[in-house]
Amino acid sequence: MSVGHPQDIPKVYLWTSSEHPYRIIPFWDIRLVQERPEDVCVCWDYTEITHTAEDVQWTSNGLTLDVWMYNGRPLDVQWIFVLFPILCTEEAAVHYYLYTRNNLENPTQLFLNNDNVLSGSYINFTNPTKMYVPGFMGTYENPDSQEVKNAYLYTQDCNMILVDTSQLLTFLNRNTGLSFDAHPIGILLAEFIDYLITKGLKLTDLELIGISLGGQAIGIAGAAIKTAYDPSGYEYNSYPPEKRLDETDAQLVIVIHTNPQMSGYDKSCGHVDFWINNNLAVQPGCTVPEVIARGATAIITYVSCSHAYSYHVAVYAIYHPNAFPALNCTSYDEYANGLCNNNDLQYVGDQVTQS
Repeated sequence: MSVGHPQDIPKVYLWTSSEHPYRIIPFWDIRLVQERPEDVCVCWDYTEITHTAEDVQWTSNGLTLDVWMYNGRPLDVQWIFVLFPILCTEEAAVHYYLYTRNNLENPTQLFLNNDNVLSGSYINFTNPTKMYVPGFMGTYENPDSQEVKNAYLYTQDCNMILVDTSQLLTFLNRNTGLSFDAHPIGILLAEFIDYLITKGLKLTDLELIGISLGGQAIGIAGAAIKTAYDPSGYEYNSYPPEKRLDETDAQLVIVIHTNPQMSGYDKSCGHVDFWINNNLAVQPGCTVPEVIARGATAIITYVSCSHAYSYHVAVYAIYHPNAFPALNCTSYDEYANGLCNNNDLQYVGDQVTQS
């Protein structure tokens, strides 16, 4: 568990949406610069301040709270927390949950170097193994994690391992302010994969899948195939290949881009890069009126909609492998003008060949 509160890491004020009252989402105006090694894991510890947005007082640090409005309705209904970043052990930082066709709804939590739990689980290393890494503070119970798991286990007999990184505090970085640092997650993933290899896993049977920050974290760990759903952009857009996901990270790196103009990585970084709907800034179904119509109240739901669109596309492609044909083109204009009609044809998803 936690090993103490570092004195050099300050308290952090964050908010959550009413849709996820127990999930902490960062308040985007925070800027923190801290000296710490990139591979040091920091976990969340927090206390609740208030349940309403109206009586929030930001007197101690001068922060302001903006309540976004749409047609007179508040888009944010906040639960306010004060967070205490704490150093955390490997066991506290990342959790692994195994699903198979024998336990579709009741996962077995796996642990690093725990042979008894592993041998008592339904894991079968003669089957393919998929490991899904969610985005910032993602859990194994999140819709994206569960939908990816359900799709794979419906379509094939495999070991499906969902990774939970919800306790990790990953944005404090020694060189930058608001920095989404995937490095600690990637190191822990690599250690866990190395352990599974000693128990019978073959790297050729392993596919690492990640969305957003998870899409960058999988670049550090080893696997034959890596599929990234709109991997994080932000400072990763300027990072060299050795510090982010790129095509040298696996035999086959597949990337599905849906939000390169905001949250996602804005350049090709795999062997096969799928650019969905001509890189629309707002994907279909993600306009403010459409998000409101689905009952969402938090602005973060709108902001993340086009980013999350990547996993919706990917899940549909798992069920329907030939649903989204794509042609190898250097630009959308060439595609629209029919100049790529005789080029290599692939289908969005992980059933592709290197091209």
